[in-house]
Amino acid sequence: MRVPAASLALVLLLSCSSERPPEPDGPNVLLLSLDSVRADHMGTSVQARADGPDVRITPAFDRLAREGALFENAVSTTSWTLPSHVAMVTGLPDALHGVVDNAMSIDPALETLAELLRRGGWRTGGFYSGPYLNPLFGFSQGFDHYENCGSEVPFEVFETNELGRWKDIHQLSHETVTSRDLYESSARWIRKRAHDGERFFAMVHWWDPHYDYVAPAEQNALFDTGYRGDWTGVRGSDRRQEVFPADVAHVRSLYCAEIRYTDDHIARLLELLDELDLERDTLVIVTSDHGEEFYERDRWGHQRTLFDEVLAIPLVVKLPGRVPAGARVRGQARIQDIYATIADLTGLDVPDYVSAKSLRALWEDPEHPGFEQPLSLVVPHREIDWSGLRTLESKILWDHVAKEGSFWNLGRDPEEYTARTFGEEDLLTSEHPAIGALREWLDSAPRLRREVPSTPNRQPFEIDAGLRMELESLGYLDSEDDG
Repeated sequence: MRVPAASLALVLLLSCSSERPPEPDGPNVLLLSLDSVRADHMGTSVQARADGPDVRITPAFDRLAREGALFENAVSTTSWTLPSHVAMVTGLPDALHGVVDNAMSIDPALETLAELLRRGGWRTGGFYSGPYLNPLFGFSQGFDHYENCGSEVPFEVFETNELGRWKDIHQLSHETVTSRDLYESSARWIRKRAHDGERFFAMVHWWDPHYDYVAPAEQNALFDTGYRGDWTGVRGSDRRQEVFPADVAHVRSLYCAEIRYTDDHIARLLELLDELDLERDTLVIVTSDHGEEFYERDRWGHQRTLFDEVLAIPLVVKLPGRVPAGARVRGQARIQDIYATIADLTGLDVPDYVSAKSLRALWEDPEHPGFEQPLSLVVPHREIDWSGLRTLESKILWDHVAKEGSFWNLGRDPEEYTARTFGEEDLLTSEHPAIGALREWLDSAPRLRREVPSTPNRQPFEIDAGLRMELESLGYLDSEDDG
């Protein structure tokens, strides 16, 4: 299905300062964020049929991994789109940027990645296709051009209370196939920047891998398992059926097809850089905001746990001559470190309050353990409120509702099957290193949050009917489809 890219409310042409900054001296930047893509589904191959050949899921990502640095232990801050993307573009973990629930948006007092680069002289373009990258959440801050390439809600739908009309739009938001529109819009903008000789920062958010899984037939055929059951990859209906291993395998094959379809369009963007002779002078980063569970813990989806199925993300960084080709980086990289890494490789200084670190240290020192990741998951309508820390060797979580904690030794138990539990007294007094680190983080986070710039008396915004409809249909708000 082809959906028009233009939308009367969701295409923004943001004005720049009349006084242009000096000409930038660093590379172009292309940041590609894939929604809901697990780390273990990138750079791998699958055997669809027992008698068939292995099929690469992500040939374009594999090419980047050969030409740049692949981070084998990259993690998000959480397991859903809004806070993890805010961490990516602000350089702050969720507890410090504060956007941990719906109706919250990026504080204008924070300098986003787009604002940082525009201040340095880069032209900035953003292209998105999922509801949580909507400008209402503040993601358009700093972009000269910010364009919706996803589903378009007809204006007249806001003027009717007909349930049927709303349900049709709900399903449209699931079934929209957006990678082609994302490629065409971002490619057109990049071509214009190249023609005008301008340095650019382009951020592209690829929505298609998020459920529902409705990739074109060509990609579905690559991963066909020969399944003849009733599951279709439409989460709202599939989740109401009894689950058997063949059903899960089929759904995962449809997921692989969505990732491959997205990867095919990423390949076209990489070919565009070659065509425009920009390949050697463009920093390319590919990552994801979170992963996806496929019944490893008896559920399909995300935003309910902080296991590594949803926490581990793919990450590759390529810049010829600056980032070593073919490097395999073991140290733990964090999604917010993308901010500081881009600043480092473009020669820009990050604001003092930003806690992100450049990942250069990890590819320069193979023994570097990486950086401790603060974790957060807040879902009020599900009574979920967790904080935690993850390192290469351990993960620890505190449940603020149940007043109990869980600790996993990832070195001995990488699948997180066995947790050590502890209570409030342990949190206050235990000398266990991980519990002590968690106690220190929980004590220091409020102070660190006060040190982050903020706009006085900011109020949560009202989610309009169209956006609420789309979020409910995806299971992010308390709705029938979610339960």
